[in-house]
Amino acid sequence: RRDFSSNIVSYIVVNAALLLVWYFTGRGYFWPAWILWCWGVGLLLHAWTIWGRKPITEDDVRRERARLQPR
Repeated sequence: RRDFSSNIVSYIVVNAALLLVWYFTGRGYFWPAWILWCWGVGLLLHAWTIWGRKPITEDDVRRERARLQPR
């Protein structure tokens, strides 16, 4: 979870800098959207692995081992 919070800070700082570069270089094609989108998807997947996934329990392991046993 600590890694996630540092990733959020990096996302904000780096993308703010990229937006400033885009703004002060003529505001043409909005190229920062590519970085914002791709990195944002990565952050969402990281958040899902932290808070969205169900942890594996011992019961899950036992069930899977029983399923894989040759009959």
